[in-house]
Amino acid sequence: MKSYAERHFSRETMRAALLAALAGERRPISMPPSASSAPPNSIRNRNEPDISVEFREAPDRHNTGLGVYFQLGHSLGQYQMTSRSWEQKWDFAVLAGLTLAFCTLAVHRGPDGNWDMLNYHLYNPFALLNGKIGYDIAAAQVQTYINPELDLLYYIVFKLLNNQPNLFLCVLAVPQIIVGFLSYRIALRVLPSATEWREVLASLAVILDMTGSAALPTLSTTQSEMVPAAFLLGSLLIAVRSLAPRPGMIAHFGVAGLLAGMAGGLKLTLAPYDVAMAIAILLSSGFPVRVRIKTLATFCGGGLAGAMISNGPWWIIMYMHYDSPMFPFFNDIFNSPFYPPVRFVDSRWYPRDWLHGIFFPFYWARNVQRLVAEIPFRDPRFALTYAATLSIGARALLTRIRGTNPSDTPLGREACFVLVFLVAGFALWEATFSILRYLAPLEPLVGIPILVALYYGIRANRIRYAPHAGLAVVVVLAMMMTVYPEWGHARPIQSAVRVIPPAMPTDTLVILLDPNPMAFVAVFVSPRIRFVGANNNLVGPGHASRLQAEIEAVIRGHDGPIWGLEGLKEEPGKADSTLAYYGLRRGPGCRPVEANLNRDTTMACPLVRETRRQTRGTP
Repeated sequence: MKSYAERHFSRETMRAALLAALAGERRPISMPPSASSAPPNSIRNRNEPDISVEFREAPDRHNTGLGVYFQLGHSLGQYQMTSRSWEQKWDFAVLAGLTLAFCTLAVHRGPDGNWDMLNYHLYNPFALLNGKIGYDIAAAQVQTYINPELDLLYYIVFKLLNNQPNLFLCVLAVPQIIVGFLSYRIALRVLPSATEWREVLASLAVILDMTGSAALPTLSTTQSEMVPAAFLLGSLLIAVRSLAPRPGMIAHFGVAGLLAGMAGGLKLTLAPYDVAMAIAILLSSGFPVRVRIKTLATFCGGGLAGAMISNGPWWIIMYMHYDSPMFPFFNDIFNSPFYPPVRFVDSRWYPRDWLHGIFFPFYWARNVQRLVAEIPFRDPRFALTYAATLSIGARALLTRIRGTNPSDTPLGREACFVLVFLVAGFALWEATFSILRYLAPLEPLVGIPILVALYYGIRANRIRYAPHAGLAVVVVLAMMMTVYPEWGHARPIQSAVRVIPPAMPTDTLVILLDPNPMAFVAVFVSPRIRFVGANNNLVGPGHASRLQAEIEAVIRGHDGPIWGLEGLKEEPGKADSTLAYYGLRRGPGCRPVEANLNRDTTMACPLVRETRRQTRGTP
């Protein structure tokens, strides 16, 4: 049965009183006409407010939220509403909205068919589960030796739900949903609790964050940034929640480090963001120096443990096979005898000079270009975040110079921590990769500096709901300006992935003749068929390495049937040079590999050896 307050005061009236209490005010609120039926002794003095509001700890030990008590006069009792229940309703609404939006969009876009999926995302977990590590050689080029744990998730879903493509795509959207929800919770922690309709602000920030050009095109694909991004944002949320001094605070940073380390272990491109979080702990946690050092040490210890959990088993496998835990990467450090002491670096995307580096995000905010991606795109989000961060820094500096009351600055510990993490993370990304997709774990936070900058405006100008309107405009303009890169999707049929290779005996050797992505074919033939890459971004004819020597020994010593796979559109001529080097030629019976993967360009040919021995050529 409803209380007196619920019957006679609207939700808006009680919310106004709640906001007044949050602001530390005691505001009179007029009694509604329906309250005239109240008992005569309900209001003793006309000068008293009709409703008084105060916060108390909720008496129920199972309810950790604050109770909001509405006292009507002196004798009408109390009405309790908890902040926890209000947040839970918004949490559910945000989670439901993210699920509906991402599932619908994933089904609309269709199954994955990108280059990396055809090259290694499908092949690597298949090879791991079928004992092909070391048996196949460089079938997926240098990516053959990337930790397949992330791709195992995709492979399991593929094996279970391939014939139910819509459900398959919705399940693959789960990491994106989790990241969006974590982004929402972090935005709530950054916003001051007295902000009116802060849940709406946080929701608008999520829309801005999760529609960016780095993360959204990877929805329900094998481009797996979102799974480790969920670990990273979970780590950040724990760290932000632990900034207030309380018992067990340092241990919480150990858990945050564990999650961050697992993120970096699952995908090494997230390792710079682990460093960025360590920088945020050191510079902006607000703890005394000794506590900062202990917190940082605990975080780093947790990070090391997390990396060992997520990547340790693969490091052991690589060391057992190739005498290097990270083979063939960083071989200038680990010196595996199977490959020269070199480091793989893709320098195509780095800024041209220091000036270009300083204003990097503005270059891809205005024009459609390939500055940090293989496919043209445009996105203003990081430029807007850059500008908002500069405005926050400038205002904070002016506040300190003028000696203004620090309480006028809405930049709390949480906001400082996230901003430092963002700035450090972007700088490290630019220095190490400068590749768009690797920004995807950072992109779900781009709305937070804009939120903080808009909150500065409302505190300065006292304009109610200015952040809400301003952020809504930013969201609309950003979505209108964004041009998304299209990484490739499969043609929609009754199966998410459908590949029909030619029939091959189990003693067949399949040679991948050029650098086109073709290792996916191995998943649809017998695991006893051996796949060897002969001319790609890791090995090739005449290459001086022990790995190349093993490839040559396998190809020249195989006595059974030999088939060759080659691409028809990319890298023309490389397949011919590979065949000439090994004294092979195409036999009769060449046919395309039938697939729905939007790349019907893989040709399979039976190969025969030349009748006379030819001199080794060069590629």
